Amino acid sequence: MVGLFLRVALVVAALSSFVTVSAFAEPSDDVEYITASVSSSSDNARVRPVIGLVLSGGGAKGIAHVGVLKVLEEMQIPIDVIVGTSAGASVAGVYAMGMPLDEIEDRFHQMDWDKGWTDEPPRQDKAFRRKRDDYDFATDLTIGLGADGVKFRKGLIQGQQLLTILSDLTLSATHIEDYDQFPIRYRAIASDIETGETVAIDKGNLALAMRASMSIPGAFPPVEYEGHLLVDGGISNNLPIDVARELGAELIIAVDISSPLLEGDKVNSLVGVVEQLTTLLTSRNVEAQKATLTETDILLTPNLEGAGAGDFDRSDELVEMGATAARRSAVRLKSLAVDNETWLAYQQKRGRNLRLAQPVDRIEIVNQSDVADEFISSRIKQSEGQMLDVKELERDLDEIYGLGYFERVTYDIVNQDGENTLKVEAIEKSWGPDYLRFGLQFEDNFQDDTQFNLTFHYDQTAINDLGAEWQSAVRIGSEPFIRTEFFQPITYESTYFLSLRGEFKELDLNIYENGSKSSEWSVANANADFGLGREFGTSSELRVFYQLGKVDAELEIGKEPIDQLDEDLGSVVTRYTYDSLDNLFLPHHGVILQAEYIASREDLGATRDYDRASVMLGSAYTFKRYTIAGSASASSVTKNSAGISDFATLGGLFNLSAYGRNEFAGPDSTYFNAMVYREYGGPFIPYMLGFSYEAGNVWDDITETSWDALLHSYTIFVGSDTPLGPVTLAASYGDSENQAIYIAIGHDLYSMY
Repeated sequence: MVGLFLRVALVVAALSSFVTVSAFAEPSDDVEYITASVSSSSDNARVRPVIGLVLSGGGAKGIAHVGVLKVLEEMQIPIDVIVGTSAGASVAGVYAMGMPLDEIEDRFHQMDWDKGWTDEPPRQDKAFRRKRDDYDFATDLTIGLGADGVKFRKGLIQGQQLLTILSDLTLSATHIEDYDQFPIRYRAIASDIETGETVAIDKGNLALAMRASMSIPGAFPPVEYEGHLLVDGGISNNLPIDVARELGAELIIAVDISSPLLEGDKVNSLVGVVEQLTTLLTSRNVEAQKATLTETDILLTPNLEGAGAGDFDRSDELVEMGATAARRSAVRLKSLAVDNETWLAYQQKRGRNLRLAQPVDRIEIVNQSDVADEFISSRIKQSEGQMLDVKELERDLDEIYGLGYFERVTYDIVNQDGENTLKVEAIEKSWGPDYLRFGLQFEDNFQDDTQFNLTFHYDQTAINDLGAEWQSAVRIGSEPFIRTEFFQPITYESTYFLSLRGEFKELDLNIYENGSKSSEWSVANANADFGLGREFGTSSELRVFYQLGKVDAELEIGKEPIDQLDEDLGSVVTRYTYDSLDNLFLPHHGVILQAEYIASREDLGATRDYDRASVMLGSAYTFKRYTIAGSASASSVTKNSAGISDFATLGGLFNLSAYGRNEFAGPDSTYFNAMVYREYGGPFIPYMLGFSYEAGNVWDDITETSWDALLHSYTIFVGSDTPLGPVTLAASYGDSENQAIYIAIGHDLYSMY
């Protein structure tokens, strides 16, 4: 899926009005060197030629470059200049800065490259308020709104996680700004999207230079660097031989991992067409560069047949493919080998500039947003004078990014006045500060119940320097509502907050007798609440609030077996929620818990006095590709009796699936389910196949609960998390031969509010 995504993004680049293939057909003339320098006199004095290694781009196929380097080291062939494009820039950069090759190979094998093609941190690391957003909305379809109208993000992916990966990879060389000071002189190749020129980056943050070199237009936003807007270097110069020569290389070893053009009979599918267009986009500049090779230069073309730009999980094979290509040219390469003494000196030079872990002397916040610096710094656990804890820092940056305010949150270690300064930069979203999000929910049991809801959610963020938010939502469809909430943190850490909330909603409540619907009610609920809350890290939240409102219930079909349908609300609600699930839809791991106590009192404006206690606990555990998940819940009126608006309901998908939606309603309820499902890797979107057992019932009094009185459902399902939200197909069988078939979009296993 990633490979296809990359190819499609490159095709977008090909069609862009900024860039045309013809503009990049000839080498050298359009190359801009940012303060590039020529080789030193000592280099020119060498007996052996100055060797330049040129590594082309190609996504995951770039891991083959590691195999080439392994053979060069086995043969004791030193490199003096190294230049790379896109994936080649990453391999070239870490080798140039002096990282040992065996460590490079290990890091590339262990790296979670798929994470780099997403922005969002793991759900368990998101701020709790963002997790609460998930309870209403199954998609991330978002557009920005501002004073100048509608705004769109600059790329499908902002590159947050990719830059974090690259920053970790290059951490030991952050003190070197000038790439001529690396053990091997280095350049990262990018393209100026405004002029179409090749830009050879020779200084600055190494991770950002690598990131710029692989910024696929349309997929990633351009990187601002030295007055340029930079995108993927492969568009203008995918095999930058000319850049290596400008740096003084006298002999070139070029490694071309680009794909060959497909024959006509293979361009017979969407994937084939996309791949062919991608190759056409880069092939002309690659061929133009190859034409400059001389008889003394060496061109290596690994056989990467069957490997794609997204095959990061095949790193072992790709390394071997690169090594095989180098061994095929061993006879020619052998003449470049040096003796043991020279090789030892070369290796010592390569590792001399790597910096071991050092304490952080100072922390600097570079804040390009409307929130206060303290809002950011309060979430950084790193202390001045302490050794840098990279993993903890990355978790902190994930939490800051997970607030949803920032386009990019990055770090760098720089030496300022002899001090190691940790610079944390937070750049607000260019398409903010307000956002419109969309959610879709559809459920049909092919019998008597179809649910369709479309939700529009308007978020105003970073209203003040404490990070206040105003969220409003409108849902149209089967269960409409209008909701607005103002969220005001009291501290920069957002540990404590105030909340003011108002809502109007309508829902249909079905009353069944002996398995048949006896009446259908339309229940309208208007309420408002004001409360105080506390967040405990990113995992849990405690809220205490006063709620008042009014409920009107109208009989739509059937008879009236329920007394006192209309009532006023007035209660104090205490709610605790813990949520560490990685996904609300068929999670792989984590726990979710909600405990709530409602104290309704006439003195607070309610029609009746009653107390209700509710608890729900769910968890998931995964071993390899199999997941076991389950949940249990109970709700009971512990004092007096509740009105219809506060009845517990059961029925519907994953809620006694064999029965109709909200088929069972009563004052008290008990419910539990157990699920097992397996993940299958589809060609585009992974999907789950599983089984669910569900049992429960509603009661006039929860003490009446007995196994014999429980209702049961047995459900098989297939589900997938798609761009439209979770999609589920399910078939269920229950007691008394009840059965149902479902198709659902936007249905989460754990629905909270």
